[in-house]
Amino acid sequence: TVYFAISVTLLFGLLWRPNGPVDSVPIAVAGIMAMTWGDALAALIGRRFGEHKYQVGNSVRSWEGSAAMFVASTAAIFLVLLLLPGSSLSPLAMPLGLGWALLTAIATATFATLAEAVSPHGTDNLSVPLVAAAVVWVIIRNS
Repeated sequence: TVYFAISVTLLFGLLWRPNGPVDSVPIAVAGIMAMTWGDALAALIGRRFGEHKYQVGNSVRSWEGSAAMFVASTAAIFLVLLLLPGSSLSPLAMPLGLGWALLTAIATATFATLAEAVSPHGTDNLSVPLVAAAVVWVIIRNS
């Protein structure tokens, strides 16, 4: 949907500063990974294996899909936060240790999964990346 293009544009417009003193690219990428991997696997698993349904507004979700969203988002965000900062793709970003990367990924995936669950149909392409990036940003800025 157009919402995904809007969220990617917003994240990189707000956070990509290749010549700036602070490199926030991993924050933007973490938000995008929650959407691309988490939401995609939530849809696939939810449609194929989703037997336990719940409804928020007009959107019907499954617990299996939400669990897939959480697991895939956690894994994708963890890998981004562990591997991207300090690499040639994001040399100025401060690397996180293994523990901080994992805790940040779990917290971020929790909020991303909640955002996906309560977002009206289609709007999760906007809410999930923005919520995920915001959570990573808050945690990194306060650690």
